[in-house]
Amino acid sequence: MWHHSFMCKPIFFQSLPSDDLETEEIHLPDESVPPQEERKYLVFHSALLQLFSLCLLCGSGKQKLRLETIGSFLSITQICTLCEHVRTWSSQPFIRNTPAGNLLISAAVLFAGAIPQQALNVFACLRLHCISARTFFRHQRMTLHLAIKNVWSRKQEGMFAALHEGGQALILGGDGRADSPGHSAKYGSYTLMDLRTKKILTLQLVQSNEVGSSNAMEKEGLARAIDFIRRNCTLQIGKIVTDRHLQIAKWIRENLPETCHLYDIWHIAKGLRKKLSALAKQKECEVVGDWTNSIVNHLYWCSTTTREGAGDLVEGKWLSLDNHLHNVHSGHSEAFPQCAHGPLRRQWLKPNTKASVKLSAIITKKSLLKDIRKLSPKYQTAHLEAFHSTINHFAPKWAAFFYMGMLSRLHLAALHHNENCGRGQARNKDGERIYKIRYKKFKKSCTVQAVQGSCTFDYVTELTEEAVRLCEEAIVDDDLMEIPPTLTSTSGADRLNKEAAIQAHRTRFSIDE
Repeated sequence: MWHHSFMCKPIFFQSLPSDDLETEEIHLPDESVPPQEERKYLVFHSALLQLFSLCLLCGSGKQKLRLETIGSFLSITQICTLCEHVRTWSSQPFIRNTPAGNLLISAAVLFAGAIPQQALNVFACLRLHCISARTFFRHQRMTLHLAIKNVWSRKQEGMFAALHEGGQALILGGDGRADSPGHSAKYGSYTLMDLRTKKILTLQLVQSNEVGSSNAMEKEGLARAIDFIRRNCTLQIGKIVTDRHLQIAKWIRENLPETCHLYDIWHIAKGLRKKLSALAKQKECEVVGDWTNSIVNHLYWCSTTTREGAGDLVEGKWLSLDNHLHNVHSGHSEAFPQCAHGPLRRQWLKPNTKASVKLSAIITKKSLLKDIRKLSPKYQTAHLEAFHSTINHFAPKWAAFFYMGMLSRLHLAALHHNENCGRGQARNKDGERIYKIRYKKFKKSCTVQAVQGSCTFDYVTELTEEAVRLCEEAIVDDDLMEIPPTLTSTSGADRLNKEAAIQAHRTRFSIDE
């Protein structure tokens, strides 16, 4: 039962949790409010029909209702059997000939990075009238892909304009990502990040059949990304930090001779840790496991405490480890003659033992020494790895997407990352910084981690406004239709006739009747 005063809460509201309860005084709706900015409510069928139980003209309760739905759109025609007054009510406005709610649901599903079938299943479980998957994909193809492309292009133009104002040579971080593990990926994306601002400058999507195999996608992605940078930015590429991919290293050496190519420490440390862990599992080499963390930490120390370009010193610091492990702390090399630490008490390795010989072979391997000289002391690709986790939200590896679907979701991930990469640490109501304790899996240890502030989603508002504008003006880009890149000659196999294939299909469990 409602109280007479407009501002009083209904009696049954008093039992609701305070976090869910909101009370406000409103005026008659302003018709000039865009549909994407209006608030929406979930209304039950029985509650809705109560609004049409009486005739507004004569007050009679003898009413005939006709309901029509188009996705989430509902139209109710009320006919009074007494005075024959007809009233028509619609649940939402139209954007040209499209119900606004239908388009906004499609936009919300895609812009939130949701999988359409899962999102629509949520509505189905609620028995909520909603659009079909076919309608979603039509909206995506005709409007949403273009909206994402336009907004992402404007954001890129703004980033390049800011870079030109700064006038500094670019410091880029590059890394590739496959859409599935193993060597059978369909898509590969290559990302270039401005390591000063941690913002994504460009994303290039490569389909494996464009280059013949999934192994060649990363190099092709880098080539396209660099070409895009050169066409849109006149600044010189001063440095580029990547992993140790051999094809990438060769391409940069041949095509960017004036660019300083450096390696990310984490990627080298990851490979080194794997080798040390494998060695520690061998018989008579268990002592290596006690040294693994120290050796990896030493690798970071060698790079971060040495100025860029001093490859001899970095190598000298690293090779001193071979003596250090055997309790020899001086006479290492001309570049780094003695250790910089104080007195230590450790379980030192004994010379000429199996553990000593094999560990020394790993430390002094020529390919590792060559790469250690090119370690980046300041700029790393850790934020790129974090961005790959963001991509996993918008384009999870277990889901399959068409080419334009994958490209749009990559751009959504970039928009989300660029908007939120600079947010600061969260604070409580007293202004104190918030931290959390993070416990490591399978290890009896923990680390203290700063809690970042909440994400913002202003880009979603901009995307939705662009989608509504495109729908209102009936703008369609035929180039964005879901057509994959041209097939190479190696992947142009003839397609089987579906009906013939079904007729020929047999299973080992089939029994002739």
